[in-house]
Amino acid sequence: MRRVLLVRLTYRGARRAFSRGGRRERSETLEEAMAVGDMVAVTDEQIKTNVVNRLYWDGRVDASEVAVAVDSGTVTLHGSVASTLACQAAVSDARNVAGVASVTNELGMRPLPSVPIPPDAEVEDNARAVLRWAPDIDTSTIEASVTAGQLTLKGTVDAFWKKVHTELTGVVEVQNQLTVVPAGDVMDQNIAEDIMAEQERSTLVNADDITVRVDNGTVTLSGSVPLWSARHAAYEAALYTAGVTNIFDHMVVGP
Repeated sequence: MRRVLLVRLTYRGARRAFSRGGRRERSETLEEAMAVGDMVAVTDEQIKTNVVNRLYWDGRVDASEVAVAVDSGTVTLHGSVASTLACQAAVSDARNVAGVASVTNELGMRPLPSVPIPPDAEVEDNARAVLRWAPDIDTSTIEASVTAGQLTLKGTVDAFWKKVHTELTGVVEVQNQLTVVPAGDVMDQNIAEDIMAEQERSTLVNADDITVRVDNGTVTLSGSVPLWSARHAAYEAALYTAGVTNIFDHMVVGP
């Protein structure tokens, strides 16, 4: 069992931590704020209780169908949900609980019995229509097919963020087999520099906390960040950078 030490900032310390403009100054004042804060221990059992309570609070999720396990701050979600929206909500709910270091999503998709499931051919037509409505994506290079409710996307896109997961009635799983082929040649060094520059511009990320490695367009992010919002911002800095073909996120959230 893991006990996670969290920091409860005093108002004075928190204001000092976030009131200055420079990143290094923010980092230093955050350490000062931590020094005057109260240390609170959170056990795996408490994390589990809080995650479960949050899932039951969230009207988007049928928490009775979701099982929660916690090991050393890592939350694993089992069971089934009715939609991609519910799945994303459950993962987000777990991530935003104090003490959670990472979330493993093993949720399956099972539409509600009251929702009529259209035949595969109709779902396939709907998927193609949704893709055509995406103004930023050249859908002429994407092929969509549906078998037993499983949507498979094949073809190419020119940016990693354009790999599409579509929310459609009747889709129980998405197999995203799209290949990212950048529109132009971008050197790994330039990709890494662009990612780090964007992290430097972010008010949520201390770029010194993140290690960025790029190999043939594949980005690996590692390091420790204090909050999920910082991890998300660091990930997005890579996601929307030109030339990125894949991302491995090895960042952890913790003190």
